[in-house]
Amino acid sequence: MNSELVKRLYEEIDRYPIFDAHTHINPNNPSAGSLGGILSYHYYTELCNSAAYEPGWWEKGISPDELVKRIAAKLPLIHNTVQFAWFLSLSEEFLEIKREDLLEPEKLVSINEKSKKLMSEAGYLESVIEKSRLKRVYLTNQFDEKLEGFDSDFYRPCLRIDPFSYFVERDNALKRMSERTGVSINDSESFKEALDKTFSYFKEKNFAYVSVSSWPNTVIAPIKKAREDAIIKKVLSGEKLTDPELRDHVSFSFLTVANLCRKYNVPFHLMIGVDKNVYAQGVEFGDDLVDSVNSMRGYDYLFNNYPDVKFPTSVLSDTQGLELTSSAWIRHNVYPSGHWWYLNNPTDIAREVSRRLEVVPMGKLIGYYSDAYYIEFILPKFRMYKYTLARVLAEKIEVSKHDPNMLPIDEEKALEMAWKLLWENPVNIFGDRKDS
Repeated sequence: MNSELVKRLYEEIDRYPIFDAHTHINPNNPSAGSLGGILSYHYYTELCNSAAYEPGWWEKGISPDELVKRIAAKLPLIHNTVQFAWFLSLSEEFLEIKREDLLEPEKLVSINEKSKKLMSEAGYLESVIEKSRLKRVYLTNQFDEKLEGFDSDFYRPCLRIDPFSYFVERDNALKRMSERTGVSINDSESFKEALDKTFSYFKEKNFAYVSVSSWPNTVIAPIKKAREDAIIKKVLSGEKLTDPELRDHVSFSFLTVANLCRKYNVPFHLMIGVDKNVYAQGVEFGDDLVDSVNSMRGYDYLFNNYPDVKFPTSVLSDTQGLELTSSAWIRHNVYPSGHWWYLNNPTDIAREVSRRLEVVPMGKLIGYYSDAYYIEFILPKFRMYKYTLARVLAEKIEVSKHDPNMLPIDEEKALEMAWKLLWENPVNIFGDRKDS
């Protein structure tokens, strides 16, 4: 690896503004608020739970201050991880904490107290946004959220469909949708009407796209109206759906959503392949796993019947990464999007970026998104991606000098490719042209 070339490329790429196409940030309270809030991010609780499991060491609702006390002694066990590197980077960048202090568990409680004061100061949030060069933050919003109190050009809403598809039996989803939209849901047609009203409301609020975290081996197929009518009546009665009934309802929901994506001209962001509630001793958000025995072929009907809908797509495993790349190779409406969850580390990012650049048309690649829950995490995550991208591009520059088939790639061309991945392509694919 040509270290000087990597360094030059990274320094230029790091100057690019950040377009973050998927987060879980609360736009009305985007900061973690303290060092304890930062450590409540599930990456840290799940890694520490894995490294030194103790029954009862963590429980849902634990305060950030208490979490710092409990997690401090476990942090040295995860110093090797990229997630800990994010923690060091953001603490140094935004909280002016020396990295060596964060390596000493006994200092964390006092550092946490100092962090609360700093993060509550006027101008702190604006400073984080400026230092990060943040220009877009896409959100994850439930269908019954009120999208008010924030700048929807900067924090763009995105509608998550999991609650009324995979989790339709939870939390009275159809009843809540009826209350939110004023539509009495009692069959498939009224369900579609309520969804249309939901889309209309989100469209008024400048939403960017629809998203879903889909279960392994989902298969989308047409469902007869009478079948969906019966399923909705069963949900409303409080009866538990059978597995085939739930699969059919998911199909009906996906196809209804795809029709509305067509009507309202928004992309449908698929995040494919997470197996829920696998680990019984896991912390919150730390009990799901990748399922490598999983295929995108279950979406053939969706892709084939909605050629005018864009499907930005993320996957979880290296085997799925190959499938996604080949799908984007031949399908005009599939767009590889970011590096999700278990692929969100330099080793896997480097492989997937290199693979995608070799076989997918350049304008179809969405470089990265943070998946962050707090705004402080966006910068270190993007820096990880940008440095990894610089390494990949440096290698391609060197290889192009000797490969008998390749067009030569110079630094200017490599930086142009990075700009497309990080800014130009997301702007074009999501139709986000304000101030671009």
